[in-house]
Amino acid sequence: MKKARERTGDVMESQDGGGGGVSWLPVVQDPGREGAGVSRVDIEQLDPRGRTPLHLATTLGHLECARVLLAHGADVGRENRSGWTVLQEAVSTRDLELVQLVLRYRDYQRVVKRLAGIPVLLEKLRKVRPSFSASAGSLEAISNADLASLPFVLQAQDFYVEMKWEFTSWVPLVSKICPSDTYKVWKSGQNLRVDTTLLGFDHMTWQRGNRSFIFRGQDTSAVVMEIDHDRRVVYTETLALAGQDRELLLAAAQPTEEQVLSRLTAPVVTTQLDTKNISFERNKTGILGWRSEKTEMVNGYEAKVYGASNVELITRTRTEHLSEQHKGKVKGELLGPSHVVQTLITQTLSQANPTAITAEEYFNPNFELGNRDMGRPMELTTKTQK
Repeated sequence: MKKARERTGDVMESQDGGGGGVSWLPVVQDPGREGAGVSRVDIEQLDPRGRTPLHLATTLGHLECARVLLAHGADVGRENRSGWTVLQEAVSTRDLELVQLVLRYRDYQRVVKRLAGIPVLLEKLRKVRPSFSASAGSLEAISNADLASLPFVLQAQDFYVEMKWEFTSWVPLVSKICPSDTYKVWKSGQNLRVDTTLLGFDHMTWQRGNRSFIFRGQDTSAVVMEIDHDRRVVYTETLALAGQDRELLLAAAQPTEEQVLSRLTAPVVTTQLDTKNISFERNKTGILGWRSEKTEMVNGYEAKVYGASNVELITRTRTEHLSEQHKGKVKGELLGPSHVVQTLITQTLSQANPTAITAEEYFNPNFELGNRDMGRPMELTTKTQK
């Protein structure tokens, strides 16, 4: 172990508790800093099993390790090799305090990224030009100071567009439960509006409603509005572009105990589109012998119509953190015409390290773990809609 710590790029063991688990961080020697033993840690480097240090600390339930990593900017939004987020792994531990910590920093990082993106968005919405008209001769008489003081107007082209999309299936009646929506987008100056009726996917059900999202850009701030037309409620948030205090943002992102409990009593669900076998072909119209390629008129333009096939909607559900009562409810919701595969890992030597994987085994990229892994034994159900 001593030799491993001395080599550049190797790992350093943490003394955080955890009942036989391991928590190592990749260490790289930093030649730019003085003093023996001073190292720079890459907190986003993936280990041989496809986890960041934050992912590993969370999977093992090491609260203080996760706290230190988050305080130093570890990315909560990263997914591991299996496609699970840090928050989803935290939920699987059943640790209320760990879930609360990760949820808090996830919302905090989302706010920071959103604030950082506002100046870029405003710049893309805005192109400046002098708001005057004059002859070529009169322009020569205008001084540089005059040009600097001229008012500016938005030049980016305004537009309105509708984007319609839908999923269909060859299985009878399945197409009726597949998602579809029409997005309506308006752009006027620095202002944007998006209308939608598809709100998300929760508990194996597509959530519907009439919502409008409005972005009103200003010089030093922006106002974001969410309008719930069904309930006639408007949520408004002002986003300042500067002067945001880290501690104030973290305090505002603190989740309630009820929010944390709602996640611990609900299945962990992730939905993704599998498009590796996708194919496109022109849609046909007419009857046999008289078929031709289908076209539609869009805003006065003749558009060709294509159909996409071999697209699968894959829903994965984890329930290892649920009580038997909540698991029973989830099993009822999973019933349907789609193809369902259930996977259960039953080794239970410990919660954090159920198959007693050693640090040397885990961090050795040449060592085959097979079906062994870190974390609580996983109960996974995969549902595929074609």
